[in-house]
Amino acid sequence: MSMTVHTAHVYVVSEKEKAYFNLSFDNEMSPELAIKDSIGTFIDDYISSSNRKELISKAFDANYDWDDEDPFTLEDEIEFESDLDISEEYTKFCNEIETMDKIGYVLFAVDSNKHDWLGYSTYYYDAMVFDFEKRRLYSIEWRGTELQEDKDSWDERPFYKSTAEYLIKMIEAGKAEQIDVGDFVLSGKKAGTVTVKELRETGKPENKEDLKNHIPDSTDEAEAKQIKRITSLIKRVDDIDFDNKVFVFDTLDYVPVRGVYCGPDSPDHPIVKRVLEAGGLMRKSVSGKTNYLVINTEAYKPGTGAKCRDTLIQIDKGKSISVITLDNLLELLDE
Repeated sequence: MSMTVHTAHVYVVSEKEKAYFNLSFDNEMSPELAIKDSIGTFIDDYISSSNRKELISKAFDANYDWDDEDPFTLEDEIEFESDLDISEEYTKFCNEIETMDKIGYVLFAVDSNKHDWLGYSTYYYDAMVFDFEKRRLYSIEWRGTELQEDKDSWDERPFYKSTAEYLIKMIEAGKAEQIDVGDFVLSGKKAGTVTVKELRETGKPENKEDLKNHIPDSTDEAEAKQIKRITSLIKRVDDIDFDNKVFVFDTLDYVPVRGVYCGPDSPDHPIVKRVLEAGGLMRKSVSGKTNYLVINTEAYKPGTGAKCRDTLIQIDKGKSISVITLDNLLELLDE
């Protein structure tokens, strides 16, 4: 049985060319997508930079969780391995991307066939796709099936060049919400997610006022109408009396708690738990007794879904429900 190996992937697509490179990190090193710390400027930097090689290399960091260690980048791993073939392959890849014109997409991904820290034997990959034309960032987390005890498939990988091609194809077709996020289920919930962030022309994430005026592509008329109305109701509140107030969370990222992935309907989710500790109540669905609907503006197409639909129904019945952002709620909890 082979040891755990983490692999970094880069896929660059221009109007006429495509370039792909992958590198498996040695010695149980686990590269992270360090690019998530500078997403606001990546598109502009990549277009204008004459050193795309450096931007690509620094997108990965095997020392990401170690504040007292220097970043361990893609180029550091290539130098560490001292493999002439890999070095030549990487040089060829960098030469290709340096001369590309009219960039469409840049994809970064890391994958693993490891025993994760929850004790499950799972495959996973995390990917980030920059859409240069629409100035969007797609974050995709795929979680694979639990490894069968009677099957040694550790040498299989969850991510290939074909995976990168599949992700770009789905995004191009406006079907990001249909991307396969895996079938590893914990507590009845899939662990995989797809999220989208809009980027300004300046490279900064959209603010909340811009979000209210943005209707995502590939929505039908009814969905677009719901998004527009629910986002128009978002308001900022300066304080909340949490005592016995009923909160419904539209969307929250699933996070592991004691070996179980918890989402917006779980009292064990760290954010939900903070609301409960402050005296609030959490419900899984909207009713006439709901006081606050919390919108995660970084979720894919915020404003869609049954909870937002039911909120509008209750408001039309004369019920008073405040629609606030998750950021606003977190600010008040921090205070």
